Amino acid sequence: MNIAIDVDDVISLTADAIVEKANQKYNLDVKRKDLKSFNWWECTPITEEMFWNCIKEMDEEKALLNLEIEKGADKVINKLYKNKKNSIYFITARGVFWDNHREDTIEWFDKKKIKYDAQKMIFSQEKQDFVERFNLEYFIEDNPKRALLIAEKKINVLLMNRPWNQHISESRYIKRIYTWKEIDEIFRKDNIY
Repeated sequence: MNIAIDVDDVISLTADAIVEKANQKYNLDVKRKDLKSFNWWECTPITEEMFWNCIKEMDEEKALLNLEIEKGADKVINKLYKNKKNSIYFITARGVFWDNHREDTIEWFDKKKIKYDAQKMIFSQEKQDFVERFNLEYFIEDNPKRALLIAEKKINVLLMNRPWNQHISESRYIKRIYTWKEIDEIFRKDNIY
């Protein structure tokens, strides 16, 4: 089974860390539930300039190395590696946001004891471009725009429930999920382990 997994806000709790940074830096009180759009400046007092200033500072502070992990993500990913027929790709847009994205991502995976193949870590915003190249069958994603583009390719998208993707409806190829335990049940039912 060929499976792609996004990193930020699917495996790591990145938005929480950025919001915390913005709240501290700009004396705000933004909560995760307030992030009703993927572009936070459309729905919160965090302007686009504030957002990018926070990202820059977090990059300088190597904040990617200290992100919390989504509960159960490590266990499910490591189980996927037990079946040698599975090919697991991590496809993330981190390269747009973080300067040392590859090194910091690998170090974070090591720190959290998540299995990976560095050759299958892809840093690109155009995630849908890899669906056919890697013959993907599942993609775990939180970005609403990317989820729709991937689903158009007739790939099963497990959409991690987030405030910024509530306008996306479930469909033949999009299933909203709330926890990694649900993903585990789907993969067990589909004999992916």
